[in-house]
Amino acid sequence: LVLPANHPDYNNLDYADQIMGGGSSGRLFQLLRIEKGYTYGAFSFMGNTQEIVPYIAYTSVRANVTRQSLDLIRDLYENYAETFTVQELELTKNKIIKDNTRKYESLSSKLNVLRQISKFGYSNNFIENNQKELLEMTLDDFHLMIETYLNEDEMFYLIIGDAKTQVDLLNDFGNTKAIMVDIRGNPL
Repeated sequence: LVLPANHPDYNNLDYADQIMGGGSSGRLFQLLRIEKGYTYGAFSFMGNTQEIVPYIAYTSVRANVTRQSLDLIRDLYENYAETFTVQELELTKNKIIKDNTRKYESLSSKLNVLRQISKFGYSNNFIENNQKELLEMTLDDFHLMIETYLNEDEMFYLIIGDAKTQVDLLNDFGNTKAIMVDIRGNPL
């Protein structure tokens, strides 16, 4: 679980996640889709609510590469902070600032801005403040967000698929054995 949207670290964590799973240029997509060909997409995000929300990294892979995909994902997160570079910091800043130039043009996006002001108590110039906050972030700030909130040791994995062919391969992944549940989440 990570942060509610009105937490002081929320935006910085969201920025730090962009290189990991913020689109087709993210590490998850590039590794699992482009390099390995295991999936059509792999992304990560946090919800935008007043409550503590889960951080979600997700993909859909072929059954025969489930374990390999999990190992790759775990490795990405275990090494994310130490491999996050100055170039990626600048790329993140440029990407978000450029996205923001188009992000608020439609009527629905303008209504969403008003909703956020109302829902979270943001100031009328929160978009400008967020951009300023982003531009002031240092490499150490990105590393701190990743190390604090995207700690692989604290993540859990939900795998949906063919238990008959996968459970034995997953039992030695991580610190616990796979727990199988029915469609209602009850342990089997």
